[in-house]
Amino acid sequence: MLDGPRLGPAEGTPVTALVILLHGYGSNGDDLIPLAIDWRGALPGAAFVAPMRPSPARVRRTAISGGASPVSTAPPGPPASPAPHRR
Repeated sequence: MLDGPRLGPAEGTPVTALVILLHGYGSNGDDLIPLAIDWRGALPGAAFVAPMRPSPARVRRTAISGGASPVSTAPPGPPASPAPHRR
């Protein structure tokens, strides 16, 4: 189950939409829910939720940077061609 900060619609307004705020690597739902306060005036019937990640992120250390890197270290270039189909 995903959980995180939530903000209901403007007072006295029924819920007519749900806005899910998704954070990126290194952030969390607490960083994004303040956006809902700003957007609530433009979306009065929207309820907002900013879920936290469900479990700790796994990070691979790289020899290139020596630090945590959530990005692939594969060299840039075109994707590899699929192997030919053999019968």
